[in-house]
Amino acid sequence: MNNKGWLLVVEVFIAILIMFSFLFITYSKQISSSNLDVDSALDYLVKESVSNPSIRDNLITSNFQSVKYYFIPKINSRFNFSFQECNPNCENSVEIKKDVYSSTFFIWDQTGYKKFVVYLWLKD
Repeated sequence: MNNKGWLLVVEVFIAILIMFSFLFITYSKQISSSNLDVDSALDYLVKESVSNPSIRDNLITSNFQSVKYYFIPKINSRFNFSFQECNPNCENSVEIKKDVYSSTFFIWDQTGYKKFVVYLWLKD
């Protein structure tokens, strides 16, 4: 029996296992870091919208374009986002092509509260 041939097959199999495990670990780390980016971007959009008086006023008056211009330089350029005021029903106005992440928040003013949703997705 040829033991050198079997030894070579086992060595090649182990080398392939090592390469695939390295690729799998690298890929899984990329996915988790992109999820952290999404979480931090959504968190920033909501916190800044609630705490910044000018952004709050623009949201209450439905001046979403001004809000978008404020956030564009501050959000990672890989993301696109949109704000929407929810009346009785929150109907998604974002055209879904990929995964869309969202967060809901409330802003109170003299007339009561308004409910808003921010949508975040990766650019094409």
